[in-house]
Formats: sequence, structure tokens, C-alpha cells
Amino acid sequence: MQIDIEKIKNAQHILIITDSASFANASALYSAILTLHKKVSLQNTESLDVKLSFLPWFEKSRTNRPSTADYLIEVNIDTLELYNFLTQNTFKINQKIATALYAGLLSRYDNFLSSDCDSTIFALVSKLLGYNIQKQLCHEFLLQRVP
Repeated sequence: MQIDIEKIKNAQHILIITDSASFANASALYSAILTLHKKVSLQNTESLDVKLSFLPWFEKSRTNRPSTADYLIEVNIDTLELYNFLTQNTFKINQKIATALYAGLLSRYDNFLSSDCDSTIFALVSKLLGYNIQKQLCHEFLLQRVP
């Protein structure tokens, strides 16, 4: 995911492009960009999984691309990379952003059971828990099982 902070600062209208796998990260980025008082839109490239409906801005995502967007960001599933971008560019992490990042980690690392999940990920989870995230809500929606 290549995000250019200067392009964000100079853009009039930012479009975040996402799919179901990366929607949690897109939600976090959307929240962060809003703090800069920028016009921002979400475009989903596929129907979003209903399990993601608890995330902020789910209802804002559309399939159409606004013609006025002058900077496009394609979000991926790398939550750690997004978190690093946000902190390096002095975005203030709030509960909404932290909850979306936690949901992204939960999904990306298969409920923290993935062999790719290491101490770096758990250290980030620990930081996110400090923002009073809606952990139980994430678990209820993302871990619900259909019989």
C-alpha cells in the first residue's frame, strides 16, 4: 500500500478503494483522513461481507467511483503498515481508528491463529487495547459462526 501524505494534504477529494478483506483498514484510514478535514469517499470493488457492518463508515462505501476524486488510495490487508503510516505522520489514533485496526488484524491473522502472527502483531494489539477498542463487538461480528 503506497500512501503519500503530501498527496493527501494537497488533494481536494480522496477516494479509498477497498474490498472485503481490506475494509477494516479502509475504515481506519477514512477516519484518519477525516481528521484532516478532507473530503473522502469509499469505493468497494466487491460486495462487502455483512460481518463488517459494525465497522465505522460501512454504510458510506459505494461501488461507484466519484469523478471528483483527485487522489486514489488502494488499501490492502497490511494493518501493521497502515498503523506505521498513521503514527509516523502524527495522526491521532482514536477509539474508532483503533477498533478498525484491531478488526483488520483479527481478520488478516485468522483470529490470531495464523502462523504469520508474531510478537510484533501482539505488541500492536496491546497498543490498540489501550484505546478502549470495541473488542467484544469485533469478536461478535467477525467470529460468529453460522451453523
